[in-house]
Amino acid sequence: HVDEEAKRWALRYVRGFHAARPEEISVNSLVQDMQADEAIEGDRVFRIPAGYDALVRALYEKCRPQNLMVHLSMPAEAVHWRPGAVEVRARSAGGDGHTCSGGCALLTLPLGVLQAAPGSRGAVAFVPALEQKQRALDKLAMGKVIRVTLRFRERFWEKRDGPRLARLRFLFSDDESFPAWWTSAPPPAALLTGWAPGECAEALSGRAETQMV
Repeated sequence: HVDEEAKRWALRYVRGFHAARPEEISVNSLVQDMQADEAIEGDRVFRIPAGYDALVRALYEKCRPQNLMVHLSMPAEAVHWRPGAVEVRARSAGGDGHTCSGGCALLTLPLGVLQAAPGSRGAVAFVPALEQKQRALDKLAMGKVIRVTLRFRERFWEKRDGPRLARLRFLFSDDESFPAWWTSAPPPAALLTGWAPGECAEALSGRAETQMV
């Protein structure tokens, strides 16, 4: 038997941490996620002071320019495939078309792009269509989230509750807009990040930045 208080916090965790609707996410996926976290000590926190793009830059700097071409601000519009050949058509910010071709391609696209209706903004057309993969794509979902990071002059929460909050990393609250919060710990920066998942994100969607802050 599980009491109502435990159920309430479990549902809050699913909504707040995973940004998922409890009626849509499977228990099996939650178990697999927890097992994967335990396998890699997922409760340990690491930060890159220079920002996460420093990791991408470090990888890029190790690549040989003659073997790698990187195109930025050039979204793909269509992928044409046949056995042994593939062609990707893209368009630059200035409207110029660009085509890349090769014997094969590895495509990594956001779920929202893969699920976008044909002809809609941001959609990528596949020729032939991804008919065999469509059933799997239709069963996947991405949680809706709005996050706001606030920078303060000092870590004021340490003064409010002393040593206990000095170790604060993550917390859930009853706030209707931003129920989940975390700090920059272990670096002692005066930053707090608010996480508005699921229904909270839907309620805030479309508001001006100043209103959310």
